[in-house]
Amino acid sequence: MPVKDGSALLRSAFDLIPFDIYVVDAESLDVVFINRHLREALGNTAGLPCWQAIYGQDARCLHCRLPALIKRQHDDPTPDEAFEHYHEGRETWLHLTEKCMRWPDGRMVKCSFGVDISQLKVAQNSLAEAHAQLALHAREVEEISITDHLTGAYTRRYLDEALATEISRASRSGHSFGVMLCDLDRFKSVNDQFGHRTGDKLLIQTVALIRKMIRKIDVLGRWGGEEFLVILPEIADLDHGRSAADKLRAAIEAENFGQVGPRTASFGVAVYQPGESAEQLVERADRALYRAKAGGRNRVES
Repeated sequence: MPVKDGSALLRSAFDLIPFDIYVVDAESLDVVFINRHLREALGNTAGLPCWQAIYGQDARCLHCRLPALIKRQHDDPTPDEAFEHYHEGRETWLHLTEKCMRWPDGRMVKCSFGVDISQLKVAQNSLAEAHAQLALHAREVEEISITDHLTGAYTRRYLDEALATEISRASRSGHSFGVMLCDLDRFKSVNDQFGHRTGDKLLIQTVALIRKMIRKIDVLGRWGGEEFLVILPEIADLDHGRSAADKLRAAIEAENFGQVGPRTASFGVAVYQPGESAEQLVERADRALYRAKAGGRNRVES
């Protein structure tokens, strides 16, 4: 078949395809051919440099894949490049597939096939935004489920999970951790004398104080009523746990709680022993807390 006929056949075939097709001379980068679909958008710009004819730019496109295509031509007889590109002049997202081939007249050309994916991009962006919103709501729901609505401390459920995590970590690493139980002394008298709203404010202020005093790695949660549990990762021994608890005890004793006057708290401290369960660990801290209460309150026991 004559070269002219071969070129005409390709042009006719490309004109029938309902998406963008253009052919560029691999050496001069001049446009050899653009199909009817693209001509309707740009006009007949054949003969102009591709960056000017197709993209309306003053210099070679930064996204040009031609060098990579030519380099790969020796390794793969049918190499191609597929990528997405935003056409600023047409404000359109295109999925481009490009490959090098021999044009019927013998010269090496780059053929670019572009499909408008603007609507797909809109759908993808909407879907991504929906996923982001869903993830945000999921985090909010999770945060609500593990946070005490009054004080902002963690819930008993979260504390149970955190204790299990620390026991697992201690079993693997051999490092120890501890817990302290804090109970506000004579809290019932606050509710009886000033009302539950004032009692709630006392709990909120106490949690804020404890959170300010403990380390970032410590975990503070509401164990129940006016009782709070603090998990102390990576403490060396019981003396360190007692020292941390005594600092909290002194801070609560020195705090200005307004109309309810000075308050105190009692503490029970325990350090994890290999092989024991979370329930056994907390039970030892609870027994220590009972001894602190029985010993006159405003004390730390272990």
